[in-house]
Formats: sequence, structure tokens, C-alpha cells
Amino acid sequence: MNRTDWLECKQGGPAPQLNADYVSMNPRGHIVFGRVLYERLGSPAAFVLLYDPQAHRIGLRPAAAEARNACLVKRQGKHGGRVIRGYRLFYEFRIQIPEVIVFNGLRVDDEGVLI
Repeated sequence: MNRTDWLECKQGGPAPQLNADYVSMNPRGHIVFGRVLYERLGSPAAFVLLYDPQAHRIGLRPAAAEARNACLVKRQGKHGGRVIRGYRLFYEFRIQIPEVIVFNGLRVDDEGVLI
């Protein structure tokens, strides 16, 4: 009889998006932040959405709610996540994604822009 080396699935503890730098975007333009990252960015009331067409990168600059071109941040879920409705970014720059994207390699540049 062959022996099977089972690996046990760990349960419990917070989901990865609750304790990591988590950002995802769906095809409707909703950008979702994990609580930890949102707080690390200073818990802003809004973000200005930026696009770099040469590198095909999206940037998010924290802003006051009344700032020009600011997208307001809304609560998302029960664990402190936040969401920005960024459909205008998709429309204006003709961005299309077929499914939800979870971003890796996030960084904040010298001007405070999340890339």
C-alpha cells in the first residue's frame, strides 16, 4: 500500500488581506484596501487616482475629501477595509481587466503616492 504525505490546511487567524498590504481591483473599477495598508497611508478621506500610460501603472495619492479630483473612501466589510469607486479611471484611460486583480509589490514613492 502506498503511503500518502498529507499536508494539513491551517485554520484560524486573520485572512491575509487583514494583516498585509492588500489592494485589489475588480472589473467595475472598485479598488479595495486592507485596513492595515489604509491606516499606514494615514487613513485619508479620499484619494486622487493617477495613471502612468508609459508603465501602465496606477497611483493613488491620499487627499482631503474636498480636494480637486478626489475619490471618496468608503467602508468595506466588517474588518476595517476600505473601497474607492474608480470607474472613471477605467473610462478615462480605457483600462480593462477581465477579473479581480490582487496587487503585489506595492510601494509608496517619495511623494506619498501608492504605486
